[in-house]
Amino acid sequence: MSLRLTDFYPVWFIDLAAAVTLAIIAAGVAYRVRELRRIGVFTLLAEAARRLGPTALASTILSELFSRVVMSRDVITDSKWRWSAHYSQFAGFILCAIATTLVYIYYPTAEPRQFTDIPKIIGNIGGILLVVGGLYFLLRLSKWSRRPVDTVFTALLFTVAVTGFGTQISRVSGDPSVTFWIYTAHLVSVAALLASAPFTRFFHVVQTPLMRLSERLYVLASVKSGAVTVLKQYPGGTRSFKEEMMVENLLEKYRGYS
Repeated sequence: MSLRLTDFYPVWFIDLAAAVTLAIIAAGVAYRVRELRRIGVFTLLAEAARRLGPTALASTILSELFSRVVMSRDVITDSKWRWSAHYSQFAGFILCAIATTLVYIYYPTAEPRQFTDIPKIIGNIGGILLVVGGLYFLLRLSKWSRRPVDTVFTALLFTVAVTGFGTQISRVSGDPSVTFWIYTAHLVSVAALLASAPFTRFFHVVQTPLMRLSERLYVLASVKSGAVTVLKQYPGGTRSFKEEMMVENLLEKYRGYS
């Protein structure tokens, strides 16, 4: 018989932990937004939006969100395997987030459910994608130059998926001791992953599309105003290097914006 997870940690405790984690995330995002504002990203966006008008602005934003975020086009161009693993993790995280949201809304007491339950199907598909993508990056990390905090992020994302499956299997087995420790590890890894998100590569989910949107809007606004624009081309490759160059290019163009 499946165990009730609320027998280990009550709903109010999970909600409290979620609130604390959310507060940490909000503080981290505020810090990162302040940095983006400092380098002029939002000023450039506002100026480009003013020159383009609401219709062109809305269509460009929707186009960029679909192309760069939903489809991840031109995000990684140096390796199809790396792109596939990256997209696997992106899609897996989104599916797991959707499953968690559905469970929170429709099953607040965390009652045991069948494996054919819709949230379980969505979450399990997402978990498989996270594990597959995570394995690729964990095996490749030793060959890439990465900050320790980004390595921890990759490991946490993988751990969240593995402990999620572990919790699901152990609660069906009916062993309360094993389930308690695996479930605890899952909760801790989820909290650590989300709380550290603004300070790791997790944040490039926000920063990269924003930087590319800034560049796209700048180009359109420049063309509309008749300005001559010279664009630099950057090869696909290391994400951090590419983002740094995009920031540098943004500043250079903003100084000459007229």
